[in-house]
Amino acid sequence: MVLPVLRTSVLNASFITVALVLGEFTVANILGFETFPTWILRISGSQPQLSVAVSVLSLLVTWLLLLMISALDRRRGTKETS
Repeated sequence: MVLPVLRTSVLNASFITVALVLGEFTVANILGFETFPTWILRISGSQPQLSVAVSVLSLLVTWLLLLMISALDRRRGTKETS
């Protein structure tokens, strides 16, 4: 009973993800910008250590931002209930 609903949700999320990625790439390509993932891929050929370091740093920064957003949201939620 859960699997058909889950399958539809995963399929819809996949379509939305592909649409967003294609849109981001198209806009960046038209405007002449090099996106962060394409820069990492390009630099990985000549400086693989740098590309790995930047990728890990990017992951850590993303996690820190998500943790900060979560903490701020929790704090805001406790103020609204008071």
